[in-house]
Amino acid sequence: MHTFLGTFPNLTLLPVDLQVAMQAATVRAVTGLEVPDALIVASGLLANCEAIIFNDEAWGKSIQPHFRQFKWLYLKTYK
Repeated sequence: MHTFLGTFPNLTLLPVDLQVAMQAATVRAVTGLEVPDALIVASGLLANCEAIIFNDEAWGKSIQPHFRQFKWLYLKTYK
């Protein structure tokens, strides 16, 4: 799995370092998101991502209003 993700085109794996953890804590404090969700958003913010791709419609709908700077791409839309 690591080899697949590490060689997937246009995908960068980011470590969860202190900077990401601190940003996630801020995201969680402001939005009330669960820790895994806050880590995803924090990583996107720090990496200056343009979009977040998701496969759980309820998850995306609950988070999108907090982070309008991202394009939110729901995989089911792109069958």
